[in-house]
Amino acid sequence: MSTSISQPLKPALTYNQQIERLKVIHKLTISDDALALRILVQVNYYRLSAYGIGLKKASNPEEYRDDITLEHIFRLYCFDSEFRNNIIHIVEQLEIMLRTRISYYLGITYGPEGYTDVRNFIDKQDRQGQSIHSKIMESLKRDRAQ
Repeated sequence: MSTSISQPLKPALTYNQQIERLKVIHKLTISDDALALRILVQVNYYRLSAYGIGLKKASNPEEYRDDITLEHIFRLYCFDSEFRNNIIHIVEQLEIMLRTRISYYLGITYGPEGYTDVRNFIDKQDRQGQSIHSKIMESLKRDRAQ
């Protein structure tokens, strides 16, 4: 199989081979192979490995520090996942609040169709020099037509 990537692709490894690679090549402490298997089935090897980047030895960036276990890395992954889910909820609430306030202000100040008048905004241009307001209005018109 030909690829445009300059380095050859690594061969696919079974879960057991991944566990062995983590132990032997990366010197990651894995005390329970069954738990390691469950973790790798749940989380992609490369995604999980990304959480351990800062936990490697300074003297050999291929090897994990002696006190690092697969469970440590998995807990970092779980924390990040939970944190991201909590942030998404907060961002959604902020977005709704901001849209509500903008809509209220525009409606009260300029009337129910105040958003259609470019003079009610500081009209910015995109990289091609087209009015962002006009692009938004065109998009709204297309959406209504569907």
